[in-house]
Amino acid sequence: MCIRDRCLLCCSNLCGNGRLKPKDTWSTEAEVEAYQSSKKTALDSFEDMQETTQELQSADPGYFARLTAKIIDNLQVNIEHLYVRIEDELSYPGNPFAFGVTVERIEAVTTDEKWNFTYIAEAQQVHRKAVLNGLTIFLNYSDKREEVFMEHLMGEDNLESFVKFAYEQCTTRKEENRCLLLPFNSELRMILNKNPKANLKPQIWASLKVGETFDESKSKEAENYMGFNVEINQISVMMKFLEYTGMYSNFQTGVLAGYQKEDFLEYEKSHYDTVYREYIQAMRSKNAKLEQAKRNELAKLEAMHSLAAVKKLRMTERVMLDFEGQKEESRKKAEEKVKKLEKEQSSLATSVWSFFGSSSAREEQEKKKEELEKYREQLLKEEEEKFVEKKLTVERKINEILANPGEVNANLTSDMPPDYVWLNCGLEVNKFSVAISQGQPFNKSCLLYTSDAADDMQCVDLGGRRIIKKKK
Repeated sequence: MCIRDRCLLCCSNLCGNGRLKPKDTWSTEAEVEAYQSSKKTALDSFEDMQETTQELQSADPGYFARLTAKIIDNLQVNIEHLYVRIEDELSYPGNPFAFGVTVERIEAVTTDEKWNFTYIAEAQQVHRKAVLNGLTIFLNYSDKREEVFMEHLMGEDNLESFVKFAYEQCTTRKEENRCLLLPFNSELRMILNKNPKANLKPQIWASLKVGETFDESKSKEAENYMGFNVEINQISVMMKFLEYTGMYSNFQTGVLAGYQKEDFLEYEKSHYDTVYREYIQAMRSKNAKLEQAKRNELAKLEAMHSLAAVKKLRMTERVMLDFEGQKEESRKKAEEKVKKLEKEQSSLATSVWSFFGSSSAREEQEKKKEELEKYREQLLKEEEEKFVEKKLTVERKINEILANPGEVNANLTSDMPPDYVWLNCGLEVNKFSVAISQGQPFNKSCLLYTSDAADDMQCVDLGGRRIIKKKK
């Protein structure tokens, strides 16, 4: 939400609980359907964003870039009471456990040079501060399911109770939680330099304080620190959990291997470009029926290709469409200039006709037509020359997309002095501790007999050791 000169993202009491999927429910069809659905959603969002950007740019060139920069520079994030929990009894049968993260508060704001919150309209250096309070990671385990699983808080009917439970977990330290990472605070301060070539300062300056915030470090009473308290059994549980999730990841990879081709063949690319152009034209002309038909046709062509490959192709085609659109717009403006001049000359020719007579007027008219045609050719040639350099820029941009579709190469620090420092980072840890213990055993029962003679009651003592009788 935006309030006057600030863009705020505020959330509170965010909580979630998840469980692993049993092996007997793993389904090839379900994985393919979920993948195709998520890909479709991502592509629809991509198109919405691109069309919105196109409309804003058409109305006011550069507006979208300015708006995006202002939003990023002044984005304020405030998240309170985050609780995420995963319950599992599949990866380590007979030994259920719950793994989770709690956060009391996350805040990220734009500040002035003294690190106080402020709003900036435009600046060469942007100061940002991120504060993390009460981060905790826990892993609770037991051989009794009811001690670990929160069945009584699950379901839509118990949503309010679960939110209340999550809030209490975030705001107070619970003794029943076996904390891997004890509650601690941290703060990151950053300066983002937009013009390093002008001021020769680092493009990114960052200072991270772990175990406390910068304000807390000023207080002698502050006792914040970063501490790990790990039990051997927790390590065993996590190894089993990672093994199980690794198996599921391998299953997904195998299922989707045939649906994630990275490159289109040349004939596929050519056909896709044509259909995609028709889809864009239908969308911009508000032809819903044709738009849906072309979207379905695109979905068939995209079915066996990865999301990254499809977006790469769409981005390159949009760059070409924008270039061709600008070129056509420029040509139309040139033609309008010619038509305007032709209209003026036409009215002048009528006056000459009436004054000098038909023969002289006709000669004058033919002369003006030749001049007009030369003027038209000259205008179009000038416009064509303007787009020669633009075409080279477009080709470079397309090559960048094909090489790294998700990256923007700003070249902000190229041609800098040899001793220039691009990144300047600092880390300060107040107090740090690690404790490793055995922890509570999973199974409280024990075996009475352990030797291979356990089935012979006459030859074994209470410890399971064989009794050897000596012959006299």
